[in-house]
Amino acid sequence: MLTAAWSNDDYVTQLETDPSAALAEQGLHLSANATVRIVRNIGGDPDLEAQVALWEAGETSGVYELRVPSAPQIEERELSEADLEAVAGGDNTYCCCCSPCCCCT
Repeated sequence: MLTAAWSNDDYVTQLETDPSAALAEQGLHLSANATVRIVRNIGGDPDLEAQVALWEAGETSGVYELRVPSAPQIEERELSEADLEAVAGGDNTYCCCCSPCCCCT
């Protein structure tokens, strides 16, 4: 759900206007009388355990609080000479077995 919210403006709009339908799209089905409160401004670091606790509390109260922080910022910087050499020279420290798309096992 967060990935969809971070990458798709239409999904964010749907999440804010019809959160139950947007969550159902991601496999999170709520009862018809449930209320979903979307919280966008979150202070501090995201806390998955706190989000799970808030969601579980919603199962009892019928009011679900869903924290949707802004998309994480990606660090942009110039590649160093060592970075470029590792890419161009075929740095052999990479193990494909650690990659999710590994085909050697």
